[in-house]
Amino acid sequence: MKHTALPPLSLLCWAARIAAQEPSGSLGDLTLEQLMNESVTSVSKRLTRLGDASTAISVITQEEIRRSGYTSIPELLRLVPGLQVARIDGTDWAISSRGFNGQFANKLLVLIDGRTVYTPTSGGVYWNEQDTMIEDIERIEVIRGPGATLWGSNAVNGVINIITRSARDTRGTVASLIGGRDDRPTVSIRHGGDLDSALQYRAYLKYSNLAALETPDGHSSSDRQQTVRTGGRLDWHRSDADSGTLLADYYDNDTRKVVRQSLFDPPYSFIEKRSEHNSGGDLLGRWSHTLPGGSQLTIQAYLNHFIQDFGYGVEHHDSYDLDVQHHLTIGSRNDVVWGFGYRYTSTEQTQGTTLVWIPNRENLQLYHAFLQDEITLVPDHWRLILGTKFEHNDLTGLEAEPTARVAWNANPSNTVWAAVSDSTRTPSLYEHNGFNTVAIIPSSTGPDTRVQLQGNSDEDEEQLRAFELGYRFTPSAAFSLDVTGFYNEYRDLLAYINNPVAFVELPPPAHVLVSSTYQNVGRAQTYGAEIEAQWTPTAGLRLVTSYSGLRMHVRPDATQDTGSPQHQAQLRTYVTLPRQIELNGALMYVDRLTVTPSVSPVNVPAYVRLDLGASWRPVGTLELGVWGQNLLQPRHFEFPSVQNAQETDIPRNFLARATWRF
Repeated sequence: MKHTALPPLSLLCWAARIAAQEPSGSLGDLTLEQLMNESVTSVSKRLTRLGDASTAISVITQEEIRRSGYTSIPELLRLVPGLQVARIDGTDWAISSRGFNGQFANKLLVLIDGRTVYTPTSGGVYWNEQDTMIEDIERIEVIRGPGATLWGSNAVNGVINIITRSARDTRGTVASLIGGRDDRPTVSIRHGGDLDSALQYRAYLKYSNLAALETPDGHSSSDRQQTVRTGGRLDWHRSDADSGTLLADYYDNDTRKVVRQSLFDPPYSFIEKRSEHNSGGDLLGRWSHTLPGGSQLTIQAYLNHFIQDFGYGVEHHDSYDLDVQHHLTIGSRNDVVWGFGYRYTSTEQTQGTTLVWIPNRENLQLYHAFLQDEITLVPDHWRLILGTKFEHNDLTGLEAEPTARVAWNANPSNTVWAAVSDSTRTPSLYEHNGFNTVAIIPSSTGPDTRVQLQGNSDEDEEQLRAFELGYRFTPSAAFSLDVTGFYNEYRDLLAYINNPVAFVELPPPAHVLVSSTYQNVGRAQTYGAEIEAQWTPTAGLRLVTSYSGLRMHVRPDATQDTGSPQHQAQLRTYVTLPRQIELNGALMYVDRLTVTPSVSPVNVPAYVRLDLGASWRPVGTLELGVWGQNLLQPRHFEFPSVQNAQETDIPRNFLARATWRF
């Protein structure tokens, strides 16, 4: 393995010696000072310089997105230190920050342009439904650690905010064609322009046909997906005081999976190739107005609708959200952001054979208000950030999520920050209302035994108190170092507790019931560190390396599945050569881990992944690229599924992409 990985990366470093010296507008030519001046909004719900952020935040820039060769949002998230990204099968992912990963990782909040895509039914994200044209993503901001004071419950271990480009920046036409082992093919086209001097638009259409992955013996895993997605955006800028945005998306996808289905009658279980059909859409509007005196008012509203057909049942989901935010400065020392909002969610589940919802229809309301004040204690040196959020939801009632942060800028090159924060997670409707028969054990001498997992309507929220300490060092425009340490205390974690064995007659036939019910009995302590260093030794070369370590102690044993590796590391190389040629490399290491998706634990071996790519612009309007991914081995296993009847491996992949801009 060593002999396979090192020569290609060495070639990338060698190629930098002949990199072009003239500016080319590429990532390799950006100074770290420019990168640290990138504006982010996820930290304080307003534009903040990345170098001044008093939190552990990473930004995947538009240029990194383009050069990575990754064709989906989950793949792009592999670039973030401290974030665990594991592919489960052809359609599902397990993504989390700082532990507790799973197919429905429930302690990570994900937003697209400020619209939450966290699903209250399962308590996670349907990643196969979160997509757009890769070329339209402006940046991806990832907060590693709690963000509940601004973003609310479920932002426990992190926040991912995917921000798309303004219509002002996407004039003209872009067409993209991707073909390879996985993409068969993916085709995207987008056109934008001016309706008048103050109003710009764009519209796009994307089709993707993702091939099945592989089983450990190299055969097709029969899990695949076809998706059609379309949408558009309007941006209005009447003056510096008024601006507005309107976004709309619609998708329709068909997936195939191989799952094990339980039955109440012989043969009690069987394996089937299941077809799933999912569709949905969203509409978001945002208006910003600068008031007299310079303060800014922002009003955002969105609606989200989807129908998720799992093959064994259908979920209907509608949500409506309204947020009002006001940003103002008070004197010369107080920078205040405050706001309030309301969300209404309606869900309905069809009753399945083995999964029953009691009740199967819920109408949920959420009220929230927040306040955060950034106080300048000593200009250019000391800042104190105090804030809290109050939420009231129909499942657990009133929740408070405060934070206190302090940042010390010893000089422009050194920043030290520390924080203590409280966050909560609201139970999912599955944990609240679901009754799932996961196994049926036949008996030749008496009644059969049913093993059932049961929800609990008396659950309370899970709670976290997090302590963080960070250091950011930028001694020159060529080097930066970012170090974060954290210690987390979790209380009232939900875990299954065994109930007494009972003989029941309903529903027929009479059977022995072995059941477990969710209760707030778990506790955990986690601690770790995340380190990222960036070095730009020449105008045509940029190196990025990172390491994250995590230790978890959960009590009582096995009350929650941690599903996370202790160690992760990566090295990325970006090289810019003459004649508009770019070379890119990524070497990633993920430590072994253990996951319990159903009854028995599953061991996932450690793996090393090598991705290499090259792109070329023969003319200014055309870009051609080729990439090889997972080059070190034919296939590897990353994470088990809670549904699949087989292990699914991620195979070696080759792809080519052509992008026209005109």
